[in-house]
Amino acid sequence: MEVKYYEIDPDGDVLLLLRTAKQEDESSEDRESANDEPKAETPNERMETEKRETECSGDAKMYSPRDGRQLEVTEEDWKSGPFLILMNIIHGRTKKVPRTVTIDVLTEIASLVDYYECLEVVEIMAEIWTSKITIPHVTLKDIAQCIWLSYTFRWESKFKTWTKRAILTLEGPLYTQGLPIRDRILNEIQERREESIERIVAYLHGLLAEFTKTEPCCTECSCMMLGALTRALSMMHLLSPRPSRPFSRLNLRDMLDGLAKIYSPKWYLKYHGREAHKCSLESIIQPTLNSVTESITGLELENFVRPEPISRGSLRSSQTKD
Repeated sequence: MEVKYYEIDPDGDVLLLLRTAKQEDESSEDRESANDEPKAETPNERMETEKRETECSGDAKMYSPRDGRQLEVTEEDWKSGPFLILMNIIHGRTKKVPRTVTIDVLTEIASLVDYYECLEVVEIMAEIWTSKITIPHVTLKDIAQCIWLSYTFRWESKFKTWTKRAILTLEGPLYTQGLPIRDRILNEIQERREESIERIVAYLHGLLAEFTKTEPCCTECSCMMLGALTRALSMMHLLSPRPSRPFSRLNLRDMLDGLAKIYSPKWYLKYHGREAHKCSLESIIQPTLNSVTESITGLELENFVRPEPISRGSLRSSQTKD
């Protein structure tokens, strides 16, 4: 298999090896076929041991290889393109950093940023990149990616916008496209979606029962609206069987659009009458429709991220002022 070598820092003392899952499997087979006798610890293995011991101890000193040797660090399943972009940003090689990237590449970079916790280094470039990305036709993949990007780069407004879009358009749990979106976010999106759909379904079936048993103003009016509502619910697949959680294959946006289009036929008290009867299904449903629509909001980013740590300098300054 072809091996590509990229030099980020000529004076660097770390060699990063990017392996794919296939390469790892091949390496495992090679190791299994090799002699099982104990082997002496290699220099790199010794340095790895020293690094782990340093990290586990109470000493906060930075680790650095000794005797001029390079430390080899193996990372798995990262794509080389996004990884190289991140390394160039970290090392200040801005001329080699592209000014535009696709949403797929930016999503890969976001996963690296989240894993290595290097948001502050990348956030300016992330804002430049995202300002040049357009999504002509939004898909569920786009929604998952945009939620992940807005979470990773701490874009509060975008996070709220895209999570609301997920609540409105999903027909079940959000497929994450393999992205490490936090379970708390996924669960909250699904819960809000189900709560809103349940509220609509309960209201409509309650209204159906009311028209069956009581008369809003007269028998003719009740029969007219009962028929119109029954037909509308049947067309929206909300009549029988009555939908229940998790409301698979139902999405809020279609339901709200369908309810906004519900109407009851106009009818007149007299055969040659000019004034239509004042009761209508639209006027009865509209207040609840408005209430549900207003209650659907996106998630607040601050509820899903850890607060920024307070530096010792900031703490000392605060104590001095007090």
